Amino acid sequence: MMSTLDTTQVPVTHHLAPTSFDAWRADQRRQSRLPVIAVAGTRGKSTVVRMVDHIFRAAELRTCIWTDDGVETDGHLADGELAPWAAAMRDLADDSLDVAIQELDWSTVRAVGLPDGTFSILAITNLCGNSDACLAHWDARVALDAYPSVLRSVADGGTVVVNAEDYAVVGPVDAYQPDAVFVGQSREAPLLKRHLEAGYPAAWVEDSSLTVGTVNGATRLANVTVLDFALQGAAGFEIINALIAAAVATSAGIRSEVITAALASFGTADRLLPGSFNLYRLQDRLAVVERPLPSWFLRPVLKALNSRRRGRMIALLAGVAEGSDDDLVEVGRLIGRTSDALVIADDGMREDQWDRVKQGVALNDLVPVMFRTPDQAGAIQRAMKMARSEDTMLFISHRPGPILDLLQANDHDPLTDVLIA
Repeated sequence: MMSTLDTTQVPVTHHLAPTSFDAWRADQRRQSRLPVIAVAGTRGKSTVVRMVDHIFRAAELRTCIWTDDGVETDGHLADGELAPWAAAMRDLADDSLDVAIQELDWSTVRAVGLPDGTFSILAITNLCGNSDACLAHWDARVALDAYPSVLRSVADGGTVVVNAEDYAVVGPVDAYQPDAVFVGQSREAPLLKRHLEAGYPAAWVEDSSLTVGTVNGATRLANVTVLDFALQGAAGFEIINALIAAAVATSAGIRSEVITAALASFGTADRLLPGSFNLYRLQDRLAVVERPLPSWFLRPVLKALNSRRRGRMIALLAGVAEGSDDDLVEVGRLIGRTSDALVIADDGMREDQWDRVKQGVALNDLVPVMFRTPDQAGAIQRAMKMARSEDTMLFISHRPGPILDLLQANDHDPLTDVLIA
């Protein structure tokens, strides 16, 4: 559905979106470059890669992706990484493959660099989410060192899609490629509003619908209420991921109706991202599997779950992210504030780490009931037995595989609005 925004017409200062994927692909040939898309970021990049792949495959395109899990062609995991990726590049050159998507890792880019002018489209999910504590962390310094090389990797005339809610991401892009596609949840956010008023493209949420376009005209896509993977819009970080994926697909000429249908059907089964906000419905209980996160990324996860829960929150902690003592205390405070019960797996963290987490839990006026078990298996059993109707179970672990196996074995029903609306 087309929607012309209520604003004064301004000059168009960006490359128009291609009319179709074939038109975009033909333009890549004229520029003598392969149709390769890159996605970088501290969190969410694997999700965006798989969302974009899901959209392209819904458009009946032949795809290859390279993530931390390896190289997959049309959904089939290859043996090895370098050889299958090189084969994919040859297939792109002879048109037996339509498009490839590569996940970029900050540490790898910092260590070995990237060739300039490589990618047709570059997307950046986030860096620190405007957290000062994150910016002081070693991982952020690695990302900041790698960022200029990542920006230079987009080809001349290519498209950059960025999370405009992360100021550390936007600043360098604003100077390097002002006609980038800015992404944010509200078009009234200062950076996004200024970008649109300058005539540049963006993606945002309007009247609960994902929207892409300019001030002169925009296209509405999926309504957030149909996005189960984003808790019907409650998980703002997943909405940002969906907007980035939609902007990438639009920049490659994919039709809006294809993008809308693909995002609505994207779910846990398609993601194969162990411990990356995996959602499962177990009868009338919601189970969520996450990897250990620093406080600045854990906070929005807990906020999303807390806004949608009806019953109790039971948290299982089988690992924490490496960080400062202060951040471990903050992690404990956040989990303690939102949980009614906390189950600890002793084999998931060191005793000194648990001491800091426990210190943070105690900072809350009301503290959850806490249980300690020798290992993760025992912690899982304890949490599952405790869960009652409409409870939410949050599993945080460095080893999400066994948890996912158990949940998949019991996941008889799809995640529906009945549980989490």
